[in-house]
Amino acid sequence: MLPDNPRRSEKEMTYALYNYFFKRESGFDIYWARPYFLVDEQWSASYNSNGVWMVKACDIDGSYAGAWLVPEEAYFGNSYDRIEPSDDVAKAIASGTKRMAEMPPRPTFLRLSNSPREDMIMVAQQYIASMSRKQAEDEFITEIWQAVRNHYPLEWHIVYNDSLWWLIADYYEYRVRVYIDPFTGKISVSGGFAPF
Repeated sequence: MLPDNPRRSEKEMTYALYNYFFKRESGFDIYWARPYFLVDEQWSASYNSNGVWMVKACDIDGSYAGAWLVPEEAYFGNSYDRIEPSDDVAKAIASGTKRMAEMPPRPTFLRLSNSPREDMIMVAQQYIASMSRKQAEDEFITEIWQAVRNHYPLEWHIVYNDSLWWLIADYYEYRVRVYIDPFTGKISVSGGFAPF
């Protein structure tokens, strides 16, 4: 009999569970913002046997989000119906009695908004446009600052963890991150090169 060896890696299986959370009825409002999970830093997986892995997940605040039995086929987007919770925390999440990826409060300027995505992008772009050239240079966003001031349509992605919102946009080889503290409304910006 041949030995039972895994066909996937630990990293591949943690991402299989991560993708499962987004594809199932998770309650994540990912149309306008995505929760930011530290999959590479906080999640782990170990091979059980017979093509099944035990994947331990963490929520966006770093708290434990349960152990899950994940078949290797889930890496390809298959067999999601065979993913099973393995402990009480995972069972509570699977049943819906415990929620994952709770959004932080909306910043004050978004509390009554019917278009949170568009309004958050508008605030971020207004903040960038109001910066001086020197501030833009200091934050390494000169090209993006110019693009925003010229009304160039950037494609923004909004993500959040338990205590912060941030908007990310790339412009050619440059990336800007706009951070918004939901509790104080403070906005900050940092730039750099976009990963390839």
